[in-house]
Amino acid sequence: LSDPGQYKEAESYINTAITDAGLEAGISDWRWGAGMVAELAFYIQIIFNVIVLVISIVAVIIIMNTLVISVTERIPELGTIRAIGGSKGFVRSMIAVETLTISVIFGLIGMILGAALIGLANMKGIRSGNMFAQLLFGGEVLRPLVSWSAMAISVAATAAIGTLASLYPSSVALRITPVQAMRKE
Repeated sequence: LSDPGQYKEAESYINTAITDAGLEAGISDWRWGAGMVAELAFYIQIIFNVIVLVISIVAVIIIMNTLVISVTERIPELGTIRAIGGSKGFVRSMIAVETLTISVIFGLIGMILGAALIGLANMKGIRSGNMFAQLLFGGEVLRPLVSWSAMAISVAATAAIGTLASLYPSSVALRITPVQAMRKE
């Protein structure tokens, strides 16, 4: 179906047609039809998604720690900005834009390098003599492809991770008053 939301309606229509025709048949989804291999692929996909989630959480923590160190080193400058009229919102947005810029630029570089490696793997093919791997590959050779929708989601996720990681360092910078910050020099 072009619209998965129509599944129940289509299922009902087909069941009615089967019953009216007096056939001994039924309908099922593709995972049931594909059997154990589809179930295995589905659960492996869930495992990989959990791994990506854990890596994302670790990335947020690493970026946040790096930013806290960076912000702590720049407390006198941030205090000066606040003392000459920079609002808390300005300082917060300055840190967020810096983090977002760095995250997106280096995220894009990583994605471009990853896409190049996937392209190379597609041209060469990844061969396996292992029966389990061949089941997952759908044959002896895996030819991975770059999904542009996955790339777009990755850019959005990178931006979200950068933005999320900037929240705590911003709060650290804004807890210190301009006078305290300028005394730290």
